[in-house]
Amino acid sequence: MRKEPKVSVIINCFTQMECSNAKKFPYFAYCEPVGIESVKKQNYKNKEIILADKKSPFGAGVIRNDAIKISKGEIIFFLDGDLILADKNYISNIVKIFDERDVIVVVAGSV
Repeated sequence: MRKEPKVSVIINCFTQMECSNAKKFPYFAYCEPVGIESVKKQNYKNKEIILADKKSPFGAGVIRNDAIKISKGEIIFFLDGDLILADKNYISNIVKIFDERDVIVVVAGSV
């Protein structure tokens, strides 16, 4: 297996709670703490979390594109802020699919 690629987890946010230990960018300041904690607890360590605030007047697509521009990951993983990754291997399983199969997109409800 090759070196673990960096995964950028872009979380669409819904709440007014400010999070200080995630990247900040215009409109990237609020998050759902439970969803972020589930990403932090993932077994896969080579990751970054970017918060994208959907309350922006620009819309989710534009905000996600802005998040991609500042991301450093080889793999981009989108997560809605009100969702939890219950399986601690979820991101590892996504990376494994990229590694084992020559794919450029993975869409998953469960892996």
